[in-house]
Amino acid sequence: MNVEIQAPIDQNLWRGFFHHLTIPLRGERNALQLQRPLRPAKTRHVVWVGIPAGDGSIRENSFIHVRVCFKDLELFNDHCSPFQSVSEHVVKDLEARLGSSFIEYDSNGVVFIHQSVLMMLFAVHISSATVDFCNWKLDEQNLIHTVQNSSCDEVLVYVSDTSCDTSGLVRRLYDTTDYLEAVMGNMRVYPSKTELSWCRNKVGDVRVMDDIAAKLQTWRPRTCFGRGHCALRDVESGLMVLKRSYSCAGVHVHVVPVTQRGKLLCTAPTQDRVARRTKPTKRAQRSGVREQGIFYFHQEFIPTFRKIGEFRVMVCGGQVLAAFRTKEDWDARAKPMALRQLQLSDFNWHSQDDETARKQKRDELLDFVLETDTQIRQLKGERFETVHVGARYDCGISPDGHFFVSELTRFTFADTFSGVGAPYDQIIGPLARMIARVLLA
Repeated sequence: MNVEIQAPIDQNLWRGFFHHLTIPLRGERNALQLQRPLRPAKTRHVVWVGIPAGDGSIRENSFIHVRVCFKDLELFNDHCSPFQSVSEHVVKDLEARLGSSFIEYDSNGVVFIHQSVLMMLFAVHISSATVDFCNWKLDEQNLIHTVQNSSCDEVLVYVSDTSCDTSGLVRRLYDTTDYLEAVMGNMRVYPSKTELSWCRNKVGDVRVMDDIAAKLQTWRPRTCFGRGHCALRDVESGLMVLKRSYSCAGVHVHVVPVTQRGKLLCTAPTQDRVARRTKPTKRAQRSGVREQGIFYFHQEFIPTFRKIGEFRVMVCGGQVLAAFRTKEDWDARAKPMALRQLQLSDFNWHSQDDETARKQKRDELLDFVLETDTQIRQLKGERFETVHVGARYDCGISPDGHFFVSELTRFTFADTFSGVGAPYDQIIGPLARMIARVLLA
């Protein structure tokens, strides 16, 4: 019988087998003796907990919903599609349990499903795990009962948060999981409280990006973290970007004159009337670190954000899944954002006449993101644990045309824009497979 080897044999597959065999010494009667039966595989249960993204329905938020038409799925009958894990019965049950913040039907029989709900359905479908779903805002007690009543060997509380919560919902959730982790030795929460706190404070990621840029010798905007002597004393444009911890997208990002320092705790010496030495006011102190842990920092203003926008690149397991260009209306109070999948024309600012040059610039962007992602995944500890599954890198353009990461958004907190184009599993499909491999195997 001829057998063709298609892939290298993983020797780890054999280790468990040989541990259960004993080779007898010469003269012993039996050739082989079986030893220690194989242990049964561990059972795993996922408790998915969602934080609603505002008061509106999921149908109204095109950045985080996926449009599912069951008639289309029936006609295509694609057995390899992750949508095979989704049935009308399952969706109807989840609609009643989670509400319109996560699942909503329209009048044509099309259902809009939150990206993270689909992602977890896909992940559980390709693993041996089971799953329960909980809307934390509607039913906080359900989480406690579900976790404590699970008979599985391991319980994973998976937190999905694409909200801009300032009401304390997220804090109460992690207070509850702290208690459950203390009581139950077989439960963990993902993302960890350590990583949640780190990324919500913002400045830690900024500093790490500064360190990576220094290592790779790439460009970075200057940042003053709002303490001590101001690091932006010589700003020539007269403008700065004011940011804060616990911010939500661009809602809390403001371009202001450099003299508007009321919320900053750093001090700036007098220089050509641009910035006066300013002691932090009591109001600044109250609105800074002493008010719910919120503090402000500022960066140099980069005009390309207004002229060109940002490039947002989704990465999973060291591979680019998709890339988008976004551009906000900076003159509108709510800053509405235009979005589209990346096109070569999005690099016309680099070269309008040379298509090859535009392709090279696009490749430069993607290579830069992947190299940054590699550096991030080499970091130790819990602060970047979710990046090993996936992340979105939001990139700006320096005044001389180089790319930099303006923000790293972990996949559990990111709008994935999965609903932009059919078949809608380009992003959440690979993320689900990585979840199954990293968290549920």
